[in-house]
Amino acid sequence: MVSRAGSHAGRGFRYQDAVAACLALHGWAGHSSYGLVIPEGDDDVELLASSGRILAQVKSRRGHRGPFPIGEIVGFLTTLWNRTTEQPEDSYLLILEREPAAWPNSKDIAWLHELTVLMAALPPGVSSELLDRTRIYVLPNPRWAAHQVIEARRECSALEADAYYGVVLLRAGNLADANGMRKSGGFLGLSPSDVELEINTLAPMFTSARIQAALSRGLCEAVDFSTPLEEADFFSGVDVQPGHVVAGLLVERTVLRESVVTALTEHRNILLKGPSGAGKSGLQWDVAYSLRHSMRWFRVRRLAVEDIVDLVALANNCCASVDAPVGFLMDNLGAGLMDGWDALAREVAIQPSLALLASIREEDIYPLVERHKAVEVRVRTDEDFAEQFWRELRERDKTEWTNWLEPWTASRGLLLEYAHILTKGSRLDETLRQQVAVRATDSTRHIELEILGLCAAVTSIGARVDVARLPEVLGRSAIEIGTSLPRIVNEHLMRDLGDGSMGGAHELRSQHLLGEIGHISLRAESETFELALGTVLEADIGIFLARTLERHPVLEDALLDAIAEKLVQRPSARLMTVVLNGLGEREIAQVIDAWLSSPEVAEVPLSQISLVALFGTADVELPDLPEFKLAASAIRLMAQMKAQSTHSSLRGRLLRRLSISDLQRMLEQVNDIATLNTLLVAHVGHALTPTLRDALMEMSPGLLAGELSQVSALLGTAHVLDPEVAAQWVSKTGELALLRRIGSEVPWATEASVQSLPEGLAAICDIRTAPARYQPDPHGSVVTLCELLLALCPAADLAIARAVTVSGELLCYGGMPVADKKIPRSNLPPNSLPAWNRRWGNAIAARLAPESYGAYLGQAADDIKQLNSSLFDFFDGLFRNSPSSAALEILGNVHERSRSMPSPNLPWFAKCASGESVGVKTSNLQQILFDCSTDMVRRFVRLPADSQSYIGWIASVLKRIQDSIELEPWQITAYGTQAKAALESLATLIDDLRALAGDGLQRGMNPAVMYRRLRAPKGQALTEARASARKRAKSGKALKERDLQRLFRALTSSARVYVKSSKDELLMWPLLEVLVTFELEQIQRWPSFAHEGWAIWRSLIENALHLTVMPVVNGMCVPMCAIGGHSEPFPSEPKAWEWIHAVGLRAVPEIASRMWGIFSDAVMDVAALEAQGFGLDNSPEIELLARIDARARLRISKASIDERLPTPLRIMTDSLVELVDQQPWLLYNAQLAALRGEIDEIGEILMDALYTCYSVDLRATPTLT
Repeated sequence: MVSRAGSHAGRGFRYQDAVAACLALHGWAGHSSYGLVIPEGDDDVELLASSGRILAQVKSRRGHRGPFPIGEIVGFLTTLWNRTTEQPEDSYLLILEREPAAWPNSKDIAWLHELTVLMAALPPGVSSELLDRTRIYVLPNPRWAAHQVIEARRECSALEADAYYGVVLLRAGNLADANGMRKSGGFLGLSPSDVELEINTLAPMFTSARIQAALSRGLCEAVDFSTPLEEADFFSGVDVQPGHVVAGLLVERTVLRESVVTALTEHRNILLKGPSGAGKSGLQWDVAYSLRHSMRWFRVRRLAVEDIVDLVALANNCCASVDAPVGFLMDNLGAGLMDGWDALAREVAIQPSLALLASIREEDIYPLVERHKAVEVRVRTDEDFAEQFWRELRERDKTEWTNWLEPWTASRGLLLEYAHILTKGSRLDETLRQQVAVRATDSTRHIELEILGLCAAVTSIGARVDVARLPEVLGRSAIEIGTSLPRIVNEHLMRDLGDGSMGGAHELRSQHLLGEIGHISLRAESETFELALGTVLEADIGIFLARTLERHPVLEDALLDAIAEKLVQRPSARLMTVVLNGLGEREIAQVIDAWLSSPEVAEVPLSQISLVALFGTADVELPDLPEFKLAASAIRLMAQMKAQSTHSSLRGRLLRRLSISDLQRMLEQVNDIATLNTLLVAHVGHALTPTLRDALMEMSPGLLAGELSQVSALLGTAHVLDPEVAAQWVSKTGELALLRRIGSEVPWATEASVQSLPEGLAAICDIRTAPARYQPDPHGSVVTLCELLLALCPAADLAIARAVTVSGELLCYGGMPVADKKIPRSNLPPNSLPAWNRRWGNAIAARLAPESYGAYLGQAADDIKQLNSSLFDFFDGLFRNSPSSAALEILGNVHERSRSMPSPNLPWFAKCASGESVGVKTSNLQQILFDCSTDMVRRFVRLPADSQSYIGWIASVLKRIQDSIELEPWQITAYGTQAKAALESLATLIDDLRALAGDGLQRGMNPAVMYRRLRAPKGQALTEARASARKRAKSGKALKERDLQRLFRALTSSARVYVKSSKDELLMWPLLEVLVTFELEQIQRWPSFAHEGWAIWRSLIENALHLTVMPVVNGMCVPMCAIGGHSEPFPSEPKAWEWIHAVGLRAVPEIASRMWGIFSDAVMDVAALEAQGFGLDNSPEIELLARIDARARLRISKASIDERLPTPLRIMTDSLVELVDQQPWLLYNAQLAALRGEIDEIGEILMDALYTCYSVDLRATPTLT
């Protein structure tokens, strides 16, 4: 057995040495019968007595690891009993720093046969005589135990006892070193007379008066590592004391502690530095506690330079040595200990028997003169510590948070804030109160309070401070402000962002700081915020306004007046934009808060509120049906409130404070289209004031010079605000001139025009087809073109655009047009309007989001667990014809809870399987609980009615469950693994219900009737039904394969049929797909063979099954020739490769065919571009680049074929290159014919060349994939 227990800390710092010294002192005091203690003898410690010897093993264990497991104890005993030097009279002693599991509380030493739990765990065959000679001794603090013995025997003080213990400890360590070099029989030991000699030698060297000097003057005190200090409010925030460590309250930072222990051992002077609340004190005491067995610690309370001599005398009289040094601990040097530390650091540097461990805030470290003599260790918190800290609190029931990641993220890595969020404790307040009090009592630092008051107000709501504005607002000089800021930043009250601005360390810290300053300030908080407006960084004024007005609505007029004055004094479109955006955010919040508190919304289930709000903000009414009554009322209310807000908005109130000349001067600052559009977008959602409208009507934006997409966005936004403004701008520019820009600047577009139609005035333009490489989404290009047409032609009522060929015919694929759009203006609003509506949706989502995503996951996990068991119980009862009313009741409860659950977006830390962020995605858990607790049951009971729709619906449920397993951040919950397992179990059950539904569909019966088990025990009926359905599905697949094999072999003896479960065809039962391969002598036969056979092959297979057909030549599949589909065949190479991998077929090595495919693509792309005149002079840049790229691809692919393929193919490429240069329209027409499902003369030549390449490849060695 491998154990981490034992002595492994280095000579002088071992628990084993402390135990040996303690045992020697026990013998000296007459408390034990042994006469000689031998460290590192025939065991860790060997004790000799007249009656025999005792072999002792010593095992240490850190407190955070808890009691010794029984298994480890058994291993220790086995090793102890198996010594090669065993003598018949030997007894055995196992000494432990921590008690074993199930140890009796009243004992510190016990015979082995008294420990029943341990006896039961011993291996069989241990003799009773051996058991009777073995004891276990629990000795958690050998130093303290030794003190008790010495004080009783010598009647001395605790400090003197520690000095006596120190010399015995040193002697024990030296003997251990010496015995390590000796053989058995020659070991040296420590007798009672040796101990007496050591003590008597030391006694005359000091007196109590001398040793007490440093203590009596209050310079220091001995550290008590024996007395636990239980404090109920420890995790709410208190100063860490040694007793807290003894009591096990401290959250240990093992790796950091051990690194400090090592550094202290090697260098003897360690300086822990870090911000307030980083955990320096806790780490300091933990390090000292780790070394308590072999280092005597004194805590320095106060220290001047002249006091050093007393500390050194104290250490010398405690017999400090290199192997057993005396350590001085100084906590928070900034509290008047810096000069003393400098002096003590100089002494430690020349006294190897001294050690120094101190802590200091980072901002206080610079005055230290002797920093170079210390090893500086920066103390900061990390995620491992954050998680461990949370777990400790959870185990002690000190936090309600179900995970650590959310509060840690909210704290931004600041320990003070983290502890406050977890525990709602007082430490943050106390720390900030102290920092404020220091400034309040020092008149020279009152200016810092003035700065902090304004900065805390600004940063408490997430805005930044413009440092350059502070002197003017506070009426102080720049020098006064500049000299005060470093201290504020160094104490982590504010952050210097390096760009002339300051941010808060954390919004929570700023909020509490604002409150503490408010206690000593005569200024009301609202007045502070009003004054603070002048210091806000311009880019953050919008944020400041929105959140300040939420906190202090009474400031509306005062802040609007202040902003208006700013805009009058310094007209700025940028400032106006951020102000309007902030006021718009506040307007949204006002409406939403009123809407959410309305009686109409109170009647709507929480799970539906987001959807209801979406309909309301878009002003979409639901049908007048009873089931929509409650939602319809809330939707109408939202639409009404939103409409009313446009006429009574904060933005309108601000603009009415400005004259038309003010607005004109501001608009004159706008020098580009994008800036003007950004300004106008900030106006969306409120009615333009007459002054602003008049100012806009006077403008003449450079619509012909601006980038076309920006012009489109600007005109679209202007049309949303006031169509007459957009019409006026276009009229000044010229509508025809604007439309001509489309033909010359939009890739692939024809000339635009305007035409009167019965539906109204239409703006018309088309997109010509281009190679897919350069035009990947022609449908999207057509829609984008419609948006552009409506923007550039404000008078148009609709836009008409199509994807066409060079002749103007509709581009079709499989007989269906790729894009043929006729879109009314009302159906295609500019982006600025949906963006405004999205702001409403985001605000609703933020208000409905759970405070803790972990708590949301916890509730969902509990409900999923109940859902699983209740679904099983209900369906099991259903198949026994005895549905469980209790299960139905639980399902009903789950359903009701699901209606009150939100459907929040997945948090930022949710990751997909690849480790990437999932982006903006809504959690599916509410929908899963809602569906599976009702429709899953109700629709199953009605089967076989609507079986196919039920089967297809289950596919969507399974997809949501799988997404939830993979994407939800289950790792942040304590029961994440169980929750994922529950979801997997639920998915398996639902998949089996789908199989049962499919079985019932094929047999025309309800599955519960088909598989009824009236006499089956509880739990067995559903299990048997599920197993039967899976078996039938499996056998059905095999039967389907045999039947189809027979049918296709009847047509062609070379046919082979494969059937597998489909991953794509999940909506139609039986969820299978089919592959048929045909062996041909020559691949050239395939086109005619497939054309003639498809209709017959398809007729042999039911419509629900996807069919893939692939040729085989010389035992090799040719996936490039595969076709597939349902009614009409389409190229199916990707699907063919799926089959090849799934079934293990041999595929042709695609060498020549791939090379030809690359060349063919290139030559066809060049032909399409040349035939339509794309990429000529003055064409859009994309067309120019496409022309260059296509020619380069053609050149490279042609060279590759010339180098590697046979002469006939090289000759063919020469002909095609010549053709594309001289008659490209022939190749382009061949492409169009292929899209129509036709093959012209050129197409036949290309097909012959391709099949020649297949032939070349088929003569190669087949590849097994």
